[in-house]
Amino acid sequence: MKFSVNDAIMKIRNTDPIVILGHIFATLVFILYFLSPDDPKESIPSPYASRFMWTPMIPIMIGASIATLTMAGFQNKLTPITRLTSINLVFLLIILSPQFAEPSPIAEDGWWFVQIADRYGEYGNDHTEGYLSRMLSLIILDTFSRIFPGSPPLVAAVCGIAVSCLWISLVANSVKDSEFVNTWGVPTFTFVCFLMVSWWSPLQYTAQMLSLLMAATVIHWSPRSDIGKFGSYAILALIPTCHLQTSLILGSILITESFMRVERSSLARKQAFVLGSSFIYWNFTVAKFSFIRQFPGELGEIVEFWHLLTPLVFAILVSKIVERKFGIRDGDIWGGKSGTTNLSIVIGCILMLPLMFFIDSRMGAARLVPRLLAYSIVPFCIWFMAGLSLLNKKIDVEFWDKKKAVTFFAVLSIISGSLSSFAHVNYSSRTLILPSETHKCWEMTEEAGIVGLMYEHSRETNIVLFSHSMLPMSDNENFQYFERLGDEIAIPQVFFLEQFPGSGTYFSAVLETADLDSDDFTRAGLPADLYSDFYLAGEVPGACRFWVDSNDIELLDPSLNWGRM
Repeated sequence: MKFSVNDAIMKIRNTDPIVILGHIFATLVFILYFLSPDDPKESIPSPYASRFMWTPMIPIMIGASIATLTMAGFQNKLTPITRLTSINLVFLLIILSPQFAEPSPIAEDGWWFVQIADRYGEYGNDHTEGYLSRMLSLIILDTFSRIFPGSPPLVAAVCGIAVSCLWISLVANSVKDSEFVNTWGVPTFTFVCFLMVSWWSPLQYTAQMLSLLMAATVIHWSPRSDIGKFGSYAILALIPTCHLQTSLILGSILITESFMRVERSSLARKQAFVLGSSFIYWNFTVAKFSFIRQFPGELGEIVEFWHLLTPLVFAILVSKIVERKFGIRDGDIWGGKSGTTNLSIVIGCILMLPLMFFIDSRMGAARLVPRLLAYSIVPFCIWFMAGLSLLNKKIDVEFWDKKKAVTFFAVLSIISGSLSSFAHVNYSSRTLILPSETHKCWEMTEEAGIVGLMYEHSRETNIVLFSHSMLPMSDNENFQYFERLGDEIAIPQVFFLEQFPGSGTYFSAVLETADLDSDDFTRAGLPADLYSDFYLAGEVPGACRFWVDSNDIELLDPSLNWGRM
């Protein structure tokens, strides 16, 4: 242990002061967020992460850290270790730093998977939500939550940071051999953060993030031993149990790689078969209920497993025939032979683009297309770094005396830091991070007697409204009486009908959480003051309130509980 400590001290001493300064600024950001004031208990706080930005020193320190680390790269002061650390810090500072203020997963999808894991732990795969049949990410969260009772939000937050940092490190390690990475690595990944902030960020604990890490491991790793190959097959077999889209994109990349006639093509062929076989088996057994719903109209009812197995086997056989006829390539192609070639990654993502665009068009929102960037991030970063280096070389040689060069790169570093501060402030102002106590809200409604509102007890159709980030903990039989607001949800007009003359609408209760606002009601065609005269039946201080129509108060029965498996 003494040797290890001394060795670590020596590495710190040998680190350039400008790098140490950048890391100190980053550490101060995390400390400032950790010291941010707690949410008030007397009211429900704003749902956005910006409520923890209690001092202007936070964005100032973010800008200073990233500007300093960018300048360190320009001056070639980064070692492989400090470069990897710095790239992780860029993502943590711009996107994930509010996570240090609240033990709750950041962003809507992060909290959504806390809710799904809770439901999975109570009822298993009861077909009420599609992700219950792709339970790999849920099992991990549920397992840790059982080891540490009462801590699912904290567990999800920690897992989110861990999985995100592993993915970032894997991506950064995949570009380490680029001749441009020392100078342009930090600015490039900073730009990637800007894209995530403006469009879509995968950095949260979700099935998407976990499967993205698994896919990146397969893509950027070329196992040489039998044990390594078996490990890659095991990962591929598990991906369909985690996420549907990742299976399709990764399958497209591996099939493309099998046609490239490189050393890895043979392995890619076997990997594609393992992934495809697992995908077909899982989606026609455990996940069939959610899988057939992905098809438009009645198409899902006529699709059989051989409709997918036949083209899979055909593509693999054709790629094998092509390789036997023309042989392995003598030279490298773009991306080399270490891991999957970058050309295969780009082509595989392009092949999936029409399908992703079709699904987005059907949903009316750009949700899947932006995610293709996360799978092609390595070739994108290599291309971007090469482009920056080319632009740098185009500058007149006469310009590059030492003083002008230092000034030029200093200005670029300051611009990078300033834009990073702006990006963080903008992202945190529109990113949800619900109070961790929100995890107790459904339990609170049960203790308040919500089960008594259900039809088998009340003989009335009583609809409970809630936000899009929540998922009811009701049993399967009564799940239909809960309606989610927000997230482009349309409420059937039948719920406006009165149960009997003068009784009011079917809407009998509202679970008010931090992310529920008046716009959610108006988008659904409901009055924003729908529950203004409702009775407060229960609350979790600083997290949520349970409102019940005054006509239905007598139906509440705290002695009743949901039937659990």
